[in-house]
Amino acid sequence: MSSTLSGGAGVTSSARLRLRHGPGSPRGWAVWELPAATRCLFVAVTALAASWATGAAWLTPLRTHDLIVFAVLLGACASSVEASRRVPEPAGVNANDMLGAWWVPVAVLLPPMYALLAPIPLLMLRQWRVRRISSYKRVYSAAAIGLSHAGGSVLFHALPGRWTDWGLLVQHPAPLTLALVAVAVLAKVLNAGLVGLAVKTADPEARWADVFVVDHGQLEITEVCAGVLVALITGLSPVLVLIALPPVLLLQRGMLYAQLRAAARTDAKTELLNAVTWEREAATALAEVRRRGQPAAVLLVDIDHFKQVNDTHGHLVGDDVLRGVADVLRAQVRDDKDLICRFGGEEFAVFLPGVDADEAPRAAERLRRGVGALVTPVDGVLVQVTVSVGVVVADPANAAVSVPEMLAGADLGLYQAKAQGRDQVRLLARPDRRASHT
Repeated sequence: MSSTLSGGAGVTSSARLRLRHGPGSPRGWAVWELPAATRCLFVAVTALAASWATGAAWLTPLRTHDLIVFAVLLGACASSVEASRRVPEPAGVNANDMLGAWWVPVAVLLPPMYALLAPIPLLMLRQWRVRRISSYKRVYSAAAIGLSHAGGSVLFHALPGRWTDWGLLVQHPAPLTLALVAVAVLAKVLNAGLVGLAVKTADPEARWADVFVVDHGQLEITEVCAGVLVALITGLSPVLVLIALPPVLLLQRGMLYAQLRAAARTDAKTELLNAVTWEREAATALAEVRRRGQPAAVLLVDIDHFKQVNDTHGHLVGDDVLRGVADVLRAQVRDDKDLICRFGGEEFAVFLPGVDADEAPRAAERLRRGVGALVTPVDGVLVQVTVSVGVVVADPANAAVSVPEMLAGADLGLYQAKAQGRDQVRLLARPDRRASHT
């Protein structure tokens, strides 16, 4: 979640509080970094979850069967947390870890109290065993997950008996299965809403369409289906959880590795491709356009005087500027064809297949103007930057040119743009083969 910057060095006032009072002092807690609206949301959600759990614990009778089912599901969930230690929760990656497969059976097989309590020990275990993050994030996650699945539990237990009768599962499985799907989807939507509200209050400029979009669409569907299947199996007998556990763990590891592979392709700050992935994919795209007899262009975009931004406003503001420039570049390219990456530092590279020497400078000019219109507010001051762009085009007749040679040519064009005053576009007549070796 974002923090409000204060001071030219880019150090937040709350960070200074932590330095002064120490992380153990309440005044040094990271939660004070949050905007006021986010702190209010944090207090409201956690207070609602705590009060509901307290009231439910007072009113819910303890039954031996419920306690056994709860212990079995918690044990299976703890096994999932332990299994993720070898594929640790990475910083900057919102990993889907399949724990939702265990929340759903808790919600439908037990009273709502258990859905409210279940996330607490499991997220504490993750904090201890997988990766330590700010405690308030774990607390908010536990509250959001608990409220979401407690809501699903209320829905399930409020349905007519023919929709929730486990005795009819074998003869008439459709009603119960549909009810489980409804619970799983409702819990997923509620949790996404609570997380989205936290993101929106922390970053008011974020679009609602973005904060409520599920990060891993297919993975979320897989998690919902796994939760329904585990609930059906556990409903027949808690002992069958032992049969469900191995495939869920294997599915979890496969999903985590897939997400880590995807994360390895991108730059963490801008979410663009990283340089290695871009160069590999650009080489493949260049071979394809060459086979079709089409031209291709490479743009090298460099933020002018970026060091001054970092020195004046701090590196956190510099990161905001990088993300803003990346968003502008991303909005200007063709999603289905063009390749864009953070090439390094304040440089970005763009590969434009099928673009000739007439269109490439116009595309570069659009990027330059778009970045020039970008404004980043900092403590009442509007920070604006410009970019210089080097452009090179590979003619289809030149079958020997490579991506590194095109990059070298674009770099020469970029050097010319900077030497002639910056904030401009320069087209190199042709890729210079020798430049790639200098």
